Amino acid sequence: MSKKTFKQLINGYLNDTLTQEELTYFLQLIKQKESQKNLQEAIEERLSNQFFSWGTDNDKSAAIFQRIMEIAKNTESVEESKVIGLNLKRKFYPFIKIAAAVAVLLSAIGYLLFSNTEDTRVNRTKSTAQHYQHDIPPGSNKAVLTLSGGSTIVLDDMPDGTLSQQGNTKVIKHNGKLAYTTSGAGAKDNLYNTISTPFGGEYQIELPDGSRVWLNAASSIHFPTAFTGRERQVEISGEAYFEVAPLYAEGKKVPFLVKVKTASLAGYEVQVLGTHFNINAYEDEPVIRTTLAEGKVKVSKGDQSVLLQPAQVAVSDKETGGLNIRSANVEEAIAWKTGMFEFHDANLQSIMRQLSRWYDVEVKFSGAVSTKLYNGSIRRQATLSQVLQILKLAGVNYSIENRTVTVGTTEKKG
Repeated sequence: MSKKTFKQLINGYLNDTLTQEELTYFLQLIKQKESQKNLQEAIEERLSNQFFSWGTDNDKSAAIFQRIMEIAKNTESVEESKVIGLNLKRKFYPFIKIAAAVAVLLSAIGYLLFSNTEDTRVNRTKSTAQHYQHDIPPGSNKAVLTLSGGSTIVLDDMPDGTLSQQGNTKVIKHNGKLAYTTSGAGAKDNLYNTISTPFGGEYQIELPDGSRVWLNAASSIHFPTAFTGRERQVEISGEAYFEVAPLYAEGKKVPFLVKVKTASLAGYEVQVLGTHFNINAYEDEPVIRTTLAEGKVKVSKGDQSVLLQPAQVAVSDKETGGLNIRSANVEEAIAWKTGMFEFHDANLQSIMRQLSRWYDVEVKFSGAVSTKLYNGSIRRQATLSQVLQILKLAGVNYSIENRTVTVGTTEKKG
């Protein structure tokens, strides 16, 4: 049997996708010396390129190997083996995604954090219950709509249907999203609305021209209820992902202009005709990033401007005021929109700022802050403790008191 097929069997075992016949064969196969060699190589390979870059560790590799062999040796039946595999999968698989390395890595996490030995089972159950009893849930779909007259509507409390009439435009909530539908020529004096997400919130909006906007936590967008001029202009703070719909007037495309209204970023603009892009403009971030996924945009800051192509990011440094183009990791930039945290060479401060906004917590650092860079993915639907438990595997210690998270690191010296 080829090594590739063997790895597929490991994946199938932990993902509970093996047939009865495949499962029986897998348990028999890993008792053979040649398969054990392949298993050890697979573990070492994954440990050298795995979640949060632990790096190859002979002790961990041996422990993971022993755990898998213990399962095969002590399993009395196919059904029992499925229960053991599922116990590992259910604890962490819904919360992490690791390209081409899910199965073996989950074995590692299952072994290191949730040993199935009889001696630790009772203590584990007690400590887990104590650890999660004050857990903090992830953010959710919630926002506040401020209408032109200043009145507000808490969107997460409202049922589906028409929420307001703004001139010739209806504001409609449907399936947790907000849409603006305009009939007629629109008002001469445009009305403006603002949608704001709190810490721990996100929301999706369809603007009057059909453009779609996703707002991340602690963000806002200010826009007219009908686009009637020579350009479409909106203002944002925080982070937003745009899918701009083309709009024509008198045979010409009407440009779409995004202005950042964050105090420290005055004069920052993004001009587009029809494209998909993400703007990260939080006040507490050291830079503002505009990442282009599709189309073309012009980014301006004062008298500086750059033209972005897909898979490029415009980075404006708040301290120096410089505006530069770099290659972009688009998947990382828009991961929040698809329900993920993506970390690529991210420092701990950057990671904790994201967690602070999504879980609506205050973050404090204990002692010197680690200079280590982290790589990996976590689902945003994980609870805070589940995320922090994963970070703990990378040497990050933490404690939670009310809504304050204190973070420290335990990096090995030498």
